[in-house]
Amino acid sequence: MSVVTPARTPFFYGWVIVAAAFCGTFIFIGVQVFALGILVKPMSADMGWSRSAIFLPLFLRGVIGALAAPFVGRLLDRPRGAHLVMTVSGVLSALSLVLAASARDETQFLLAFGLVGGLAGAGNPFIVAGAIVPKWFLRKRGRAIGLAMAGPGIAALVLPLAVTAFASSNGWRATWVALGAATFLLMALPGLLLRRQPEDMGLAPDGGSAPVGARSAPRPAASEHDYTAKQAFTTKVGWLLLLSVGLIQMSLLVLPANLVPLFVERGLSPRQAATTLLAYGITSTLARLGWGLLVEATHVRVATIVLAVFGCAVQLLLVPAVDGIAFALVLGALAGYATGGIITVTPLLWPTYFGRRHLGSIIGVVTPVTTVASNAGPLLLAQAFDRTGSYTLGLVALALAWLVGGLLVVPIKKKPAA
Repeated sequence: MSVVTPARTPFFYGWVIVAAAFCGTFIFIGVQVFALGILVKPMSADMGWSRSAIFLPLFLRGVIGALAAPFVGRLLDRPRGAHLVMTVSGVLSALSLVLAASARDETQFLLAFGLVGGLAGAGNPFIVAGAIVPKWFLRKRGRAIGLAMAGPGIAALVLPLAVTAFASSNGWRATWVALGAATFLLMALPGLLLRRQPEDMGLAPDGGSAPVGARSAPRPAASEHDYTAKQAFTTKVGWLLLLSVGLIQMSLLVLPANLVPLFVERGLSPRQAATTLLAYGITSTLARLGWGLLVEATHVRVATIVLAVFGCAVQLLLVPAVDGIAFALVLGALAGYATGGIITVTPLLWPTYFGRRHLGSIIGVVTPVTTVASNAGPLLLAQAFDRTGSYTLGLVALALAWLVGGLLVVPIKKKPAA
């Protein structure tokens, strides 16, 4: 299916790619994080299901997505791969939610939300955005990826209230159906607009016309050399970056998932602790553009080091007792800005050091590592709390992970030799 040609678009088509990626990250992450968190209580009360039975499918989605990532990454490097992956993923995601609405027992919900949703998660919009958006931009790459990845931050501000209100009036089953329809509209349909790279449409990165004969493969900038995934991870730079990103990603899910229980443990009421998520959501959204502009103004290596130091400091600031709601709101805002940095800065390391042409395949190798790391962080913090009765040891360990992750990129001043 063909889309609008560059000649008919009054602006650079790359911004259409950014908008489609934004819509995908908004609804995909919004459903499996914020909507599920809201609906777990009415589902449990209505069906008598345990919380573990409701959240087990979420774990299954992540496992299936991680296993499929290398295949999906290679597909994203093909001419029709981008819109095929996101459109099919959007249709499967919508189907999984509609099936979840009709589940009558825990097994049916596991198959609907976990298995079908896991197959949909193979085309996770974060993978698509990380592999496709950087191919469309060079000079404005930072702000472009920042805007594309801003979807979850907006979802944190919009979906909890919307889902709560809708579920209160219509029930959890109708809410899943409505979310399925929203997923089709915001993920499957925008997926049709995706294209692998500007050269496929006769364009060059950041706008303009591509050189004649450049439609089948990206023409690298003077300073850009394209590495295959195999070549990238036979270099010292590739392994240092992979280890760095893995360590930094350990805090990705820790902060949003544990702010409320952590602040309650520090003496705030549950309602006061919950308000910190509002500050978190606002700064997490703003951070996407802020960190993106920092990358453009300096270098992604410098931005990664700054992010690591900032994240380490934020993690350590969460250790002492919280002196009132005002300080907690500040900490929530700082945590949001750190998480927004992870989502924005780390994907930009790969195209900067290894070029655009095989970016999908490279992201396919990276994704299983980052998925395991991001899921290991909350487990590490939970284990520390269970063993010591406090979050302190876990927070210090994660702060150390931030710091080491930043130190690993310090010596990477140049790209690996071609």
